[in-house]
Amino acid sequence: MLILPSLLKADFIAYLASPQRFWGLGKVGLITTIVVSVIIIVTFVWIFHGTKKRD
Repeated sequence: MLILPSLLKADFIAYLASPQRFWGLGKVGLITTIVVSVIIIVTFVWIFHGTKKRD
């Protein structure tokens, strides 16, 4: 029974160290997703803020 927790811990550490951790994206894919998301959010805020001033 002592072997099972050590195997689970080793598997979990390998999962954390995996470069494909973020839904199959590597580090570059994750950074690209974050940058694109921030650009989209800023664009929507800018559009909605601009339409409130005209009303």
